[in-house]
Amino acid sequence: MSKRQTTNRTALSNFLQGSGETNLLTWHDTVTGPAHHPVWTSVAIYKGEERGRASGPTKNDAREAAAGQALQSLRP
Repeated sequence: MSKRQTTNRTALSNFLQGSGETNLLTWHDTVTGPAHHPVWTSVAIYKGEERGRASGPTKNDAREAAAGQALQSLRP
């Protein structure tokens, strides 16, 4: 059996849980383009400051990429 890979969102959540700050992360999601070809943009906001922004064909893809950026910006 293969080990399940940790997603960026899970890693970000785990990182913030370590300091009890999960409630300080919010998301702002927008969608543009036609219904048959949407482009989602997600912004990870931590303590009121943008820490990650990414776009993708699904909200999940956009949030996953933005979470990776946010995690990189928060890790020492």
